[in-house]
Amino acid sequence: MLAFPRTNAAPFCNIRLFCQSLNRRFVHPVSCNLTSSDTPTQPETIGQNDIVHQYLADLARTMITNPYEPPQAKLNSPRQDSEDRVAALRALRTSLYILLVPGIYNFICFHFPELFSNSGFQVHELARVANLTLLCLTVGLIWIGGLALLERVAAIIHWALKRMLGSNSSFERWQAELHLALRRSPTLAFWGAILWIIWCLAIFSFHLDFVTVSLPIGIAAHLLAACLYVPLVYQWYKLEQSR
Repeated sequence: MLAFPRTNAAPFCNIRLFCQSLNRRFVHPVSCNLTSSDTPTQPETIGQNDIVHQYLADLARTMITNPYEPPQAKLNSPRQDSEDRVAALRALRTSLYILLVPGIYNFICFHFPELFSNSGFQVHELARVANLTLLCLTVGLIWIGGLALLERVAAIIHWALKRMLGSNSSFERWQAELHLALRRSPTLAFWGAILWIIWCLAIFSFHLDFVTVSLPIGIAAHLLAACLYVPLVYQWYKLEQSR
């Protein structure tokens, strides 16, 4: 029987010393102060070496998990977002940055008209505070949960389509197409910001007719948005047609 060395430390703290002790006792018996007559023969030494190596291998396998660890609930590891989702989130937030510039410019033009003309139009201080609060809340919600909201809308559409017509594709593939489509949003947001600034200049600086300016710029803005969601819907349609 193997004589285990006693130790008051934790079971796994002195495992290296334990292995060294076994090594000295069985693998190198010469170091145990044995006389020449007591020295085992070569076959016996080889057999002892095999026993020790097998024991150490079995011991290493049992150390994969600590048997002395107190029972506890295993916490779920945090969800690792895919690279496509991270890229889509980055693109969405970049688009928000781009559109925030004309948004702030529009806010200044509307709430401080005296900076651009002497029309006498004034905005109440309470309206300024309310609109500024609404602007900050909108930006914060889009920054935090914009992508999650779009994913939820896609999930509802996929669920409704599956209930009514029977979907042929999984929601994961729909979500992958959504993330891929959102990568184009910064470019579209850039052109949308230019249209927004042109509208602000035409209305607040040049005092052009509201309807005359808003109609063509509004059509152009909707066409830009269509460049984002029409290809996405088409890709979803192709997924449903594939078997």
